[in-house]
Amino acid sequence: MEIGMIGDVEFKKAGSETVCCVSLINTTAGQRFLACTLSSSKTFKTFKGAEKFMNSFGYQKI
Repeated sequence: MEIGMIGDVEFKKAGSETVCCVSLINTTAGQRFLACTLSSSKTFKTFKGAEKFMNSFGYQKI
C-alpha cells in the first residue's frame, strides 16, 4: 500500500464561498479520513465520522 492521499469530498457552508474537504488517505495504520475546516482538522476511521464532524461546523457535502 502506498502512503498518501487517495481522493477527497468537498463540503461547503450555506451562504459562504468557503470550501473544505474530507480526504481519504493511506497511512501506516491503514486508510483514514482527514476532515479539514478553516479552524480545525481531525482524522477518522470512517467517512461517516468525518461527515458528522464537518456537519457540526455547519458544512454540507456538495
